[in-house]
Amino acid sequence: MPVINTGGPDFPIRFSEISVASDGMSLRDWFAGQALMGYLSAFAAEGDIIPADRVIAAAAYAFADAMLAVREVMPKATTATPTAPSRA
Repeated sequence: MPVINTGGPDFPIRFSEISVASDGMSLRDWFAGQALMGYLSAFAAEGDIIPADRVIAAAAYAFADAMLAVREVMPKATTATPTAPSRA
């Protein structure tokens, strides 16, 4: 089985003093959930019939995998504040 890039934990929680740890969901799962919500809301807004659940889930994870792949090649965001273009 191929190794899937999950993007690591999305909402990691560490409690070192009480020895409980949770990595939370993976970033891949978070991205897929967000894609799923967008997908479902688009169908609901138009009153269309929603395709089979496995089809939608597969599409959501395909979008998540694409987002993770793009993150690997995109430059890291800077903390600089963008400036608005002048209206000359």
